[in-house]
Amino acid sequence: MLLATACGSEPPPRAHAAARPHASAKAPPPPRTAAWLYATRDLSGGSECDEVARWIEGEKGCRAALCVHARDLARDWTARCAPTAPAPRVDRVRALARQYADAAETELTHCGEDAERIRRDGCGDDPTCRVTAERWAARCGKTDGSPLVLRMLERSVESRLSTPARVRLDPRDCGALEDDLARGARCTQRFACEDARDAVAVYRRRCEGDEQPPSLVAALHQQSIASGAGAAPAPLRIAPLETKLAPTDAPVVLVDGLGAVLSACDERPADLARYLETRRACSAGHVVLARALLASDGQLEVRVGALDHPDDATFEARFPSLRAAGEDDARARAVAEAVGAELEAAAQLAAAPATLGAAVAATVRSVSAHERAIARAGTLRSALAAHDAELVP
Repeated sequence: MLLATACGSEPPPRAHAAARPHASAKAPPPPRTAAWLYATRDLSGGSECDEVARWIEGEKGCRAALCVHARDLARDWTARCAPTAPAPRVDRVRALARQYADAAETELTHCGEDAERIRRDGCGDDPTCRVTAERWAARCGKTDGSPLVLRMLERSVESRLSTPARVRLDPRDCGALEDDLARGARCTQRFACEDARDAVAVYRRRCEGDEQPPSLVAALHQQSIASGAGAAPAPLRIAPLETKLAPTDAPVVLVDGLGAVLSACDERPADLARYLETRRACSAGHVVLARALLASDGQLEVRVGALDHPDDATFEARFPSLRAAGEDDARARAVAEAVGAELEAAAQLAAAPATLGAAVAATVRSVSAHERAIARAGTLRSALAAHDAELVP
């Protein structure tokens, strides 16, 4: 009976206790730092953990103590996302967190100090900090402007605006902005030069100031754009001269490296060959140049001026110091074929005593017609020497 009682029918089912949620189903803890909110600010759908992981990876270029923000973001991600994330991603974020933590122990750079000061203390005469932040991005963005630092500066500016608006800092440095100037300065039509004035405004706002005058190259580009847009540019003060212009800094650079041709006879030259071709066909026109000159106080400035161009030969004789870099060789190449043919004809005349006088006259005419080019270009002097033996009589 005991056995029957103990092993007979099954006992009734017990009431199930409320199921406990799995550890992975727990709501993640709230973020501990503002960095998480910066990183997820533009997320409109998808996983916050995926988005923040991309930001953490993007912070590999952070520098010195500014890496503290990337470190904190990685730690937040580990606390919120590691329980459900794939193991390789967790390992990667933890490795980056250690890297950022090590970097965060080093002192702030000057750029880093400026970035933190903008966020913490404001910008004095710049109430919204917008101009200051833009100048910081141009000066420091390449070295210290990680995506998270730029996002924080953008939010700092937005918080100071009287009217809510989104702010995007341009991460290009002054070198990249100067490249924009260089491209704009090659405009050959007025409308294109007018469009390029936007690049001038951005460069001046972000890269120039009372203590930061432009270089000779940057000033030349600005003056070229203004002149091409139909303006009469005022003299532009420049920084102390460190290097002269290279032939590639403008379509037509002067031989002394201190200026460039902006237009000839109302045409913007695309290159040296076109400039010389325009000069040869032009009479009663003007040549417009930009050149570095000493101001009355001894400082250098780039001025724009126009010179009369009665004709090619007169201008060349009147302003020998305003030759373009490569002009002598270009002119020599243009006349080399003509000189060679003329001297060959003179040599044939010199072969017969009866036409010796005509040979002398032909030689003198050829040399006289091209005397400046011959004096300056070794290639033409070589062309003369090539006929020496035939012209001995």
